[in-house]
Amino acid sequence: GFAVRPAEVETALLRHAGVAAAEVVVRDDQLVAYVVPRGGTGDLREHLTRELPDFAVPSAIVELPAVPLTAAGELDHAQLPAPRTKADGRTPAEEVLRLAFAETLGLPSVDVDADFFALGGNSLLSVRLVALARNAGLRFTVADVLTHGTVEHLAALAASGDDTGEVLDPFAPVLPIRPAGDRAPLFCVHAGLGLSLPYLGLVQHLDPGRPLYGLQSPNVGSGGELPVSVEDVAEEYAARIREIQPAGPYHLLGWSFGGLLAHEIAVQLQEAGERVDSLFVLDSFPAGPADQTPPTKQELLVSFLEHLGFDADAGAALSPADVLGVLGRGGSRLAGIGEERMARVLDVMSNNGELALRYEPARFSGRLRLFLAAEGRTEDDLAARPGQWSPYVDGEIETHRIDCGHEFMMHPQAQAAIGRIVAAALDGSSEEDE
Repeated sequence: GFAVRPAEVETALLRHAGVAAAEVVVRDDQLVAYVVPRGGTGDLREHLTRELPDFAVPSAIVELPAVPLTAAGELDHAQLPAPRTKADGRTPAEEVLRLAFAETLGLPSVDVDADFFALGGNSLLSVRLVALARNAGLRFTVADVLTHGTVEHLAALAASGDDTGEVLDPFAPVLPIRPAGDRAPLFCVHAGLGLSLPYLGLVQHLDPGRPLYGLQSPNVGSGGELPVSVEDVAEEYAARIREIQPAGPYHLLGWSFGGLLAHEIAVQLQEAGERVDSLFVLDSFPAGPADQTPPTKQELLVSFLEHLGFDADAGAALSPADVLGVLGRGGSRLAGIGEERMARVLDVMSNNGELALRYEPARFSGRLRLFLAAEGRTEDDLAARPGQWSPYVDGEIETHRIDCGHEFMMHPQAQAAIGRIVAAALDGSSEEDE
């Protein structure tokens, strides 16, 4: 599990204008927040999902008229009321969703006010939950789960008829994570494994009006001839982007191999006369002389698991069947992809590694925001990294250091830190001037 610091959760609570005081405690293996309101707190959980990683969002929030204190002025735990239990659904929709939550998470029972992510859910499991709900006639999206993660809120959303999208096909060339919104979309480009599922959780940290799309390798879904250059892939992806958003300003993000693709897409869009306002590159660098050894099959399997949020032993002897077993035990919807599609994923990963080694970037005109995975790197190494992009950027290279390893940049804690920076940059862009 993850270490949660109650003081950090309390600080996030107090940043909400409607909270006058807050205490966070662990109670019966639940993280419970007690708040004294001084105004409206109806959006408090949504606020916390923007401020904190999924695992740090309290599973219950209890409002109090005042924080109970002992005679010594310390928190009186004995006077804190237990969270209200809602073991049964009050409507048919709530009961259906309560059972869907339990099946997805492998739990015997779920309260209707318990948060999906606090109960152990993640962005991949949310895809499975949406599919189960759709089968039962309840319609909402993965983005809805990420921002309204309780049974009661999702049931109310489904009852409202405000359906904003279809069930995500995890292998579609374009993953519409949140297609609705009145802002310019953020397009996220897959890393080496060819899938954009790791970006699902980013939606929690962006403005609710900001659409979010993931670009994925068509070779994972349908096979076919593998591409021969980064430029060819970028040309295809730029065309997909322009089908969704015919004109700029464009906002692009890419992690690892996706950073190279995002840079090349940005260059090609500019060459076509389009405006690119944002280019976010997550621990991605042009290949140098020390990068000329392609990864082994074992390294690809470990990387595949880690990119999807699973811990993997780099020294373990893994087979594709072992990886599928890990996915199955973790409740991932990808557990059913089978060894044939897993073989396609490995082919895509291997080919992308070769494309990266051969790629010589052109120059992008504008600011490149570079996120560095700081864990395990020396200060000299981190300081030198922006220089690897300098020949290929005609503008500022703005760097942000993230306290994680390369493979973990889309794990919840790092994703939350990156998401907040990306959201602030997007909200400060000049698209509103158009």
